[in-house]
Amino acid sequence: GKKAFFSRPELSRLRVLRLDGGIDVGALAASPHPTRLEDLYISDATIDDTEARALADSPALAGLKKLTIYGVNTYAPPLAPA
Repeated sequence: GKKAFFSRPELSRLRVLRLDGGIDVGALAASPHPTRLEDLYISDATIDDTEARALADSPALAGLKKLTIYGVNTYAPPLAPA
């Protein structure tokens, strides 16, 4: 499944990752593997405040240089202001 994808050690090889639709952002944020990721693109997803904070605080994603979030929460409540 989608959660299993983020548990794969091979994610440590990626520098760019594009995720479209139905992403489990919490599983991505909790994964210890995407440590070399520099460019992350997330689209067509629903992200709640807890998941957004987990993404921002993820030690494995500390090396991100570019984060693009597009078309999220289209039919869900907006995120709370920081």
